[in-house]
Amino acid sequence: PVPDVRHSGHLASWMAGTERELRELKWLLSSSSARLDGQHRKLMSELEKLRFQLDAWTSGGSEPDEGRLDVLEARFDALEQLVGREQSECAQMWQLVEVAAGSARARSASPR
Repeated sequence: PVPDVRHSGHLASWMAGTERELRELKWLLSSSSARLDGQHRKLMSELEKLRFQLDAWTSGGSEPDEGRLDVLEARFDALEQLVGREQSECAQMWQLVEVAAGSARARSASPR
């Protein structure tokens, strides 16, 4: 619909607010993606270290001692917690995007 000329100031204000919100969301998503990419690289490096450690134990023919297994299990538990936390943060970011998109749609559909 064509905006009513009497409300052009309101429309301009609304458009500026929406543009600002979109820029903020874009920045937030970009910075979160960069952070998650860095954490992903770190996790993959940690998994590679664990893989090499397991390979060394299995190819050496000797049984790993209980202390080494406890350390390995603790590292896996820490990785699992970190991954779970990152998944939660991604879900929260997606909810923010959906809320922002929904409120922008609601504002654009509201009577002028």
